[in-house]
Amino acid sequence: MQKTLLIIFGFMPTFCFLEYLNNTKYNFSIFSPRVRAAEKFSTKKMKEKRANIYFKNAFKKWESGDLNGALSDYDKAIEFYPDAYGTYYNRGLVNIELKNYYQAITDFTNSLDKNSKNDDAYYQRGVVKEWVGDIKGACFDMEKVLENSYAEKWNNDIAKLKNSRYGSDLKFVQNKRDIKVKNWMKEKCN
Repeated sequence: MQKTLLIIFGFMPTFCFLEYLNNTKYNFSIFSPRVRAAEKFSTKKMKEKRANIYFKNAFKKWESGDLNGALSDYDKAIEFYPDAYGTYYNRGLVNIELKNYYQAITDFTNSLDKNSKNDDAYYQRGVVKEWVGDIKGACFDMEKVLENSYAEKWNNDIAKLKNSRYGSDLKFVQNKRDIKVKNWMKEKCN
């Protein structure tokens, strides 16, 4: 039997050899877990690629004004890769434009479930909560914005980028938003 297997292995391509082993009466299950793991890995990568394609298409549709098309593509991207917090965040922004405020709150919450340090999601969710009348929830989110603020955490990194336009613009935008949040909190949360 060993000579037969060696001869078969020597003259047949590997995939044919594995096919032969699976069809024999002998138990060659040692190959199965490896094959299943490879299939699972490739399936996951394929889903991530498909999600990325839908994400890019949704962004293009959003920019062109096709909000319902963007929403549909973000839904498909989430279906293929539900762990991407940016997809939930962008879908929340589209829902704001469509005036689906409660759905936007849900999307920002899902984004925060995936990445709890996303101060932009806290900010957007806080703004929308204020619009729907949940001032207490908005105050909580605005406090989180200040806790997770990139302006505070990135001061060292921004100092390195001081001479670059990107670094100075980013610091300006973050500080401006943080000042706006602090003033809003003084007015609404006391």
